[in-house]
Amino acid sequence: MNIYSKLLVEAEKNKMTISEKRFKSKAKGLIYGNKIGISKALSTEAERACILAEELGHYHTTHGNIINQAILGNKKQERKARMWAHEKLIPLTSILEAN
Repeated sequence: MNIYSKLLVEAEKNKMTISEKRFKSKAKGLIYGNKIGISKALSTEAERACILAEELGHYHTTHGNIINQAILGNKKQERKARMWAHEKLIPLTSILEAN
């Protein structure tokens, strides 16, 4: 099972709905409550996995509307979600074992 499929299974376990959509904006992924939209414009499964991982990171680590990145607290929440995604996609243990 590839990483994108694993992330979809994880989302399903958390009772989340994932759908691929055409966005009016340049957004690659959006989350609202337990619904995640992934842009149909993404060309590779790897990119879809990265975006889905970040949106799941938002689900697990952030709250509220953090779209305005001029607000320091929102930037911190964005970073937290990205770090969650990085750890999900490439766990530290796999980096340590890669030598």
